[in-house]
Amino acid sequence: MPRLVKRLKLTSILDIEGPESPTERALISTGESMIARKGVDGVALNEIAYSAGQANKSAVQYYFKNLDGLINAIFRMRLRSEKKRRAQLLRLARDRDLLSNLRTLLEILYLSVAEQVDADRNHSYARFLMCFLAHPAYGYARHPSINPPADDPLHELLELLDPLTRLSRTSMIRRLTMESYTFYGYLLERDNALAAREPAPALTRVVDEALLGITASLLTPDEGR
Repeated sequence: MPRLVKRLKLTSILDIEGPESPTERALISTGESMIARKGVDGVALNEIAYSAGQANKSAVQYYFKNLDGLINAIFRMRLRSEKKRRAQLLRLARDRDLLSNLRTLLEILYLSVAEQVDADRNHSYARFLMCFLAHPAYGYARHPSINPPADDPLHELLELLDPLTRLSRTSMIRRLTMESYTFYGYLLERDNALAAREPAPALTRVVDEALLGITASLLTPDEGR
């Protein structure tokens, strides 16, 4: 199946439109990268402020109150970008009469994550998500998009995906959740190869390979169904 888009639209925190000030954006971007590298429990708020170039070591507390506030701010910006991109891709798929194509819908779902990068074009958001989701105090139950409202493109995507799989709605959500870990892993494996100056496939190829596996997973019926 041909790709819906030929070229990815890479987006960093600094590219996302919104009301955040330059200082807030610096703290959000730095916080995302440091949590991604060190884990949720591995970074101090004053360390984030220092690394973001802030003279006030309590800058994170001033703008976001605490670590949870910073994490929520990261999600607000990234999910705003994902929501906008998914809406664009849904319109494109609708214009091309592709809304009943499973692979296309999965591309819309996951491409918006693959395009989220940091200033160095690394997938710090995907790495941040892995740390967040694996943490016992957070996980998918605390993910802001776990129950998207009806006006969210993610809600429309799930409604469109539902009749195309061989799964119950609950099983579909569970498999998408588990496959998300695998998808992030694909992105991070490529980042690691590039950091080590090893050969790495093009990002579009990585996305294609990951989507093949996710498509197969959703077309595998539940046992006994």
